[in-house]
Amino acid sequence: MTVAVDVATHLANSCGPLILGENCFSGSERPADDVIPHVSVWCIGTGGIDSEPWHDGGKRGGIVKPSCSIIVRGDAEDIDAHVELADLVYDAVHMQVPDGYLEARALSSSPTYLGLSALGEPKSSINLYLRQLVQPLPIWYGV
Repeated sequence: MTVAVDVATHLANSCGPLILGENCFSGSERPADDVIPHVSVWCIGTGGIDSEPWHDGGKRGGIVKPSCSIIVRGDAEDIDAHVELADLVYDAVHMQVPDGYLEARALSSSPTYLGLSALGEPKSSINLYLRQLVQPLPIWYGV
């Protein structure tokens, strides 16, 4: 799976009000409509930084360092609830490691307020840095 799917799944499993596919998504943010609510969370993979190969040049694996940006969108009528949700999401991802990862750290000390959308919805961002051990499949000799 991609880092965005992994983080969205982790949030849905550990953050009470979030349900994967209902108000917690992976991929680019989309506007609210009949299916997508105004109050929602979007996990977007943002690449990462250089990996760390093992001493053998990476033949036996290494550590990859993907990153993810989490956008928290709130209701235009209730900014306090938006701040509460953004803090809840931050607490669910900072130093709380998703399955299959070694480390997860937010790159700021709290959610970053981005301002209002064109529809007046408050938005915040949490940038997440992760580390994951990657090992190639073993080569089996013989039958």
